[in-house]
Amino acid sequence: MRAKAGVSGRLRHCIPIGELRGQVYRVRNDLLDAWGGLDIKDGYIHRSVRLPAFLNAKKFYQWFLAQKPQLAAKNNPT
Repeated sequence: MRAKAGVSGRLRHCIPIGELRGQVYRVRNDLLDAWGGLDIKDGYIHRSVRLPAFLNAKKFYQWFLAQKPQLAAKNNPT
């Protein structure tokens, strides 16, 4: 598959999702609730061996779209 203009690409700005809890980085609790959870304990994202999976991908995607993400239309925008 190839990327599609207008729906694929890097974000122009980061969307903060983590916080330091218990000396490791975790997804914020409010986001775990908004996303419907992850398949890892307590939102652990600090150097994860594998990428966590969404328990409710549709709920995450609705949250993501509500952030009004802006995509970069080219590599290395200035």
